[in-house]
Amino acid sequence: SHVIVDEIHERDINTDFLMVVLRDVVQAFPDVRIILMSATIDTTMFREYFFNCPVIEVFGRTYPVQGECISKIFYIIEKLLCQ
Repeated sequence: SHVIVDEIHERDINTDFLMVVLRDVVQAFPDVRIILMSATIDTTMFREYFFNCPVIEVFGRTYPVQGECISKIFYIIEKLLCQ
């Protein structure tokens, strides 16, 4: 009855193929509900592809992501192992 796909913005051959199949499923079985989720999705593109389907936007905060250099991580691990 429902199909949920998360991180839909991370497009590749598999997710693109899945979108083609889901579009056909929706046409054949209108009662099926498809939920596409992403923090950075282009809603216009997906909305048009799925026959101007409704879009629900949930606004929230983004949290900072801190990158660490791999050499720093190795240093910390080595320090912990030598204790």
